[in-house]
Amino acid sequence: MKKLLVMYARHLEKTNAAVLGFVGRLKEAERERDRGSYYKSLSGLLKHILGGTLLFQNLFRSALGADSKALRALKVVNAGIPEKRLDDAMFKSIAESFASADAATVRFARALEEGELALKVKLPWYGGRPGAVPLFFLFNQLVMHTVHHQGQISQILDELKVEHDFSGIDVGLAPKA
Repeated sequence: MKKLLVMYARHLEKTNAAVLGFVGRLKEAERERDRGSYYKSLSGLLKHILGGTLLFQNLFRSALGADSKALRALKVVNAGIPEKRLDDAMFKSIAESFASADAATVRFARALEEGELALKVKLPWYGGRPGAVPLFFLFNQLVMHTVHHQGQISQILDELKVEHDFSGIDVGLAPKA
């Protein structure tokens, strides 16, 4: 299980970097244009993905003991999310925040002890049903959440005729048996 989580974390890190590269080459007006998605723009989707990552990381922190190596691995540097439009300087800042948060997710996955995978993590949603889930389940939720919104970004890039491909897991990330 841990090997899979490390693979997924590395995939998110690599894919988020690719997504930011594709979106970063667009002009600010294209990044900010309302695309009809719930989070409106490409920038809005990116801010939501980063916000979700930071939320999941905080939930992981809440379940881990003070002496956990995995807890120490979750240190994130420069993970601010601007409220307003992402001009070019802010876009660069959010890309740095993504890099920091994604690197922390990879370090976290690598540092997790097998026993920590089953730790119960309290959920602030689902109306208390369930009130908590195993950490490994919530980690998979982080992956699915990110991939879901990356798919939305992919669709928008398709509409803009931007060549891109971040649709699969790089075979080089596969765990060694």
